[in-house]
Amino acid sequence: MDRFFRAVVLIGLTGLLFSGIGACSSDELTRKSAAKILEKYNGDGNEAIDLASGYVVAGWMPSPDGFLSGTKQITPDTYRAMEKAGLVYLQSLGRVTGGEKFLVEFPESVKNRYVLGTEIKEKVVVDGKTYAKETSRVLLAKRSIKQITGIRQEQTKAGSIARIEFVFHFEVSPFGQLLLDGLFKGDVPYIAKLAVYDDGWRIAGENIYPAVMANALGL
Repeated sequence: MDRFFRAVVLIGLTGLLFSGIGACSSDELTRKSAAKILEKYNGDGNEAIDLASGYVVAGWMPSPDGFLSGTKQITPDTYRAMEKAGLVYLQSLGRVTGGEKFLVEFPESVKNRYVLGTEIKEKVVVDGKTYAKETSRVLLAKRSIKQITGIRQEQTKAGSIARIEFVFHFEVSPFGQLLLDGLFKGDVPYIAKLAVYDDGWRIAGENIYPAVMANALGL
């Protein structure tokens, strides 16, 4: 009887062990685990751009960079708008073909709060004076994950994939108010594509897009 009891217990424990292994290796993606993956992707949540500062030659010709990054074209008038908003000190250094020259500096309060870093690219001499051409990383918005609104999973020949529908909230800075297009202000629906790897779920490449763009591209 005692031997039989031990055998039953052993069989039961073995069944529990294998059922536990099956549960751990499940490809099911929950909202909680998806949120952790998205939080890791989000990092510090800084939405920022490189802005020319120091000695600046601002042109009037449109650039594709603004369209691709969701920011407006930075022209001489853009710098004047930043000056009017108290975000920069501006000194005009004259005109050039297709643009204007400025000395651009940041008030200390703006620098401490919204300028994430500044790099001197080179020194130039203009009319006998030496200026530094700089690139400053300015904060446009703080990005946070507001909520996950849906998860759709499917099996493919390559393995499990998931389409995550969620909302980014953009807390826009004064620079963002001037430079960001409306698409990246407030609550913005996004879509992320995830795939199962040997170590679990991961974002597949850079597959995170605003929903309006993802839907238009059929993603």
